[in-house]
Amino acid sequence: MQYHYSRENRTLQIETGSALRGRPLSYFFNLYRISRRERYLLVQNRQIEINGMPVKSAETLMHENDVLVIHFPAYETDWKPNEKQAQVLFENDFVMIVHKEPGIIIHSEKEDADCLNGMVAAYLNAHGESLPVRPIHRLDADTAGVLLYVKMPFFQPWFDAQLEERKITRHYLAITSARALKPGTSFDMNDPIGRDRHHAGVYRVSPGGRNALTHASVKAVRNGISLISCTLDTGRTHQIRVHLSAHGMPIVNDPLYGHPDHHFTHMGLWADAITFHDPLSHKKHTISDIHNPDYDYFNDCM
Repeated sequence: MQYHYSRENRTLQIETGSALRGRPLSYFFNLYRISRRERYLLVQNRQIEINGMPVKSAETLMHENDVLVIHFPAYETDWKPNEKQAQVLFENDFVMIVHKEPGIIIHSEKEDADCLNGMVAAYLNAHGESLPVRPIHRLDADTAGVLLYVKMPFFQPWFDAQLEERKITRHYLAITSARALKPGTSFDMNDPIGRDRHHAGVYRVSPGGRNALTHASVKAVRNGISLISCTLDTGRTHQIRVHLSAHGMPIVNDPLYGHPDHHFTHMGLWADAITFHDPLSHKKHTISDIHNPDYDYFNDCM
């Protein structure tokens, strides 16, 4: 469903249109996965209105072209700011798409600003916005690329569900030592992944693990090094790294599943694009990250 909306400071105004005609407000809450506690507080604190009148019950019926208004509380940035601001590739009312450098962790202890969350907090402070710091997914410490942060906490459950239902698409590029591949070859890696019982923090393909599916295709090959395009269908820890290694295509400079390669500066895994929809307009966005110099190695064969 698509809704026209406007936002001013902490107020969100939504034109319900015909999609919500005859529906109770609880139906709207269910669409956006709002918890019972959250919807109770919205009603109890008179933070939600229809046509200028505070709503008294979540079962209040909506009519065509009603105006639904949600007044959000004053938020605080709940992470200690770093000295360095995050590099934001895209921003709108709902999200920020942030670039993560290799070697940077997303979060640590809350008092520690030396992480990507701390850089996002610094960016918010510098732009006069007091908002909770909420990443929707994760990247391994050594993986660089795009990461989605939600700006409007009301919609965090909806974005969480979008990720769980595979409606947010994450695309990666991997540099691997795989000699027998041909450009244009496509394949799926559908192997369950579980913890390695003998090594903490390490994962492996295991019959008793959780299902994991990675779609892959070969983009380029040079001197026995392959550039592989990967799209996640599931989001298991170290999924691409484990799958490629198990299939004889270890990622270069991967400290757990690969081996060193002096031709490249960092581990050869880059989250280069993410596709998602806005929660109200349902506009589709595909945001690509800045160029990774390591991939210049393949310029002559692409």
